[in-house]
Amino acid sequence: MSTLGAGGLVIANVADAASPMSATTWVNLRSGPGTQHGVLGVLAPSETVTASGTVRGGWHEVTTDKGLTGWVYKTYLEDVLFSPNDPETTHKPEPIRQDAPDRKADRP
Repeated sequence: MSTLGAGGLVIANVADAASPMSATTWVNLRSGPGTQHGVLGVLAPSETVTASGTVRGGWHEVTTDKGLTGWVYKTYLEDVLFSPNDPETTHKPEPIRQDAPDRKADRP
Protein backbone atom coordinates (compact mmCIF):
# COMPACT_ATOMS: atom_id res chain seq x y z
CA MET A 1 0.00 0.00 0.00
CA SER A 2 1.21 3.51 -0.83
CA THR A 3 0.13 6.87 0.52
CA LEU A 4 0.16 10.31 -1.02
CA GLY A 5 2.47 12.71 0.77
CA ALA A 6 2.96 16.45 0.57
CA GLY A 7 3.33 17.81 -2.93
CA GLY A 8 1.88 14.64 -4.47
CA LEU A 9 4.95 12.52 -3.59
CA VAL A 10 4.04 8.85 -3.36
CA ILE A 11 5.39 7.29 -0.18
CA ALA A 12 5.81 3.53 -0.55
CA ASN A 13 5.47 1.13 2.33
CA VAL A 14 8.19 -1.45 2.86
CA ALA A 15 5.95 -4.32 1.72
CA ASP A 16 5.00 -2.87 -1.69
CA ALA A 17 5.52 -5.40 -4.49
CA ALA A 18 8.74 -5.06 -6.50
CA SER A 19 9.96 -2.04 -4.60
CA PRO A 20 13.62 -1.01 -4.54
CA MET A 21 15.26 -1.14 -1.11
CA SER A 22 18.80 -0.78 0.17
CA ALA A 23 20.77 -2.42 2.94
CA THR A 24 21.42 -0.19 5.96
CA THR A 25 24.62 -2.07 6.92
CA TRP A 26 26.51 -5.25 6.05
CA VAL A 27 23.82 -7.93 6.27
CA ASN A 28 23.45 -11.62 5.42
CA LEU A 29 21.20 -12.62 2.53
CA ARG A 30 19.62 -15.88 3.73
CA SER A 31 18.02 -18.80 1.92
CA GLY A 32 14.85 -18.53 4.03
CA PRO A 33 13.06 -16.20 6.45
CA GLY A 34 15.08 -16.76 9.61
CA THR A 35 18.56 -17.07 11.08
CA GLN A 36 18.29 -20.87 10.96
CA HIS A 37 18.57 -20.65 7.14
CA GLY A 38 21.91 -20.65 5.37
CA VAL A 39 23.71 -17.56 4.14
CA LEU A 40 23.65 -17.09 0.35
CA GLY A 41 25.73 -13.93 0.37
CA VAL A 42 26.27 -10.61 2.09
CA LEU A 43 24.77 -7.26 1.11
CA ALA A 44 26.98 -4.18 1.45
CA PRO A 45 25.74 -0.96 3.05
CA SER A 46 23.56 0.97 0.54
CA GLU A 47 23.44 -2.01 -1.85
CA THR A 48 20.13 -1.85 -3.70
CA VAL A 49 17.87 -4.90 -3.98
CA THR A 50 14.32 -5.41 -5.22
CA ALA A 51 11.78 -6.50 -2.60
CA SER A 52 9.21 -8.93 -4.00
CA GLY A 53 6.52 -7.87 -1.53
CA THR A 54 6.63 -11.23 0.27
CA VAL A 55 7.17 -10.76 4.01
CA ARG A 56 7.25 -13.49 6.66
CA GLY A 57 7.73 -12.55 10.30
CA GLY A 58 9.55 -9.35 9.37
CA TRP A 59 11.79 -11.07 6.79
CA HIS A 60 11.61 -9.64 3.25
CA GLU A 61 12.23 -11.67 0.14
CA VAL A 62 14.62 -9.66 -2.06
CA THR A 63 16.54 -10.09 -5.30
CA THR A 64 19.98 -8.61 -5.94
CA ASP A 65 21.04 -6.98 -9.20
CA LYS A 66 22.92 -10.22 -9.95
CA GLY A 67 19.65 -12.19 -9.76
CA LEU A 68 20.27 -13.85 -6.39
CA THR A 69 17.03 -14.17 -4.38
CA GLY A 70 17.04 -14.49 -0.61
CA TRP A 71 15.72 -13.07 2.64
CA VAL A 72 16.75 -10.06 4.77
CA TYR A 73 15.25 -8.90 8.08
CA LYS A 74 13.34 -5.59 7.93
CA THR A 75 15.66 -3.80 10.38
CA TYR A 76 18.45 -3.95 7.79
CA LEU A 77 16.46 -2.56 4.84
CA GLU A 78 15.17 0.88 3.94
CA ASP A 79 13.02 2.18 1.11
CA VAL A 80 14.76 3.71 -1.89
CA LEU A 81 13.03 6.81 -3.23
CA PHE A 82 14.24 6.17 -6.77
CA SER A 83 16.03 3.47 -8.70
CA PRO A 84 18.98 4.63 -10.83
CA ASN A 85 18.20 1.92 -13.41
CA ASP A 86 14.50 2.81 -13.75
CA PRO A 87 13.92 5.75 -16.12
CA GLU A 88 10.47 6.30 -14.58
CA THR A 89 11.95 7.10 -11.15
CA THR A 90 15.36 8.54 -11.99
CA HIS A 91 15.75 12.19 -11.02
CA LYS A 92 15.30 14.49 -13.98
CA PRO A 93 16.84 17.96 -13.68
CA GLU A 94 14.57 20.96 -13.79
CA PRO A 95 14.59 22.75 -17.16
CA ILE A 96 16.41 26.07 -17.27
CA ARG A 97 13.97 28.95 -17.03
CA GLN A 98 14.06 31.15 -20.11
CA ASP A 99 12.76 34.14 -18.14
CA ALA A 100 15.48 33.91 -15.45
CA PRO A 101 17.67 37.03 -15.19
CA ASP A 102 21.22 36.80 -16.55
CA ARG A 103 23.52 36.72 -13.52
CA LYS A 104 26.79 36.82 -15.52
CA ALA A 105 26.86 40.61 -15.27
CA ASP A 106 26.91 40.31 -11.46
CA ARG A 107 30.11 38.23 -11.45
CA PRO A 108 33.61 39.76 -11.20
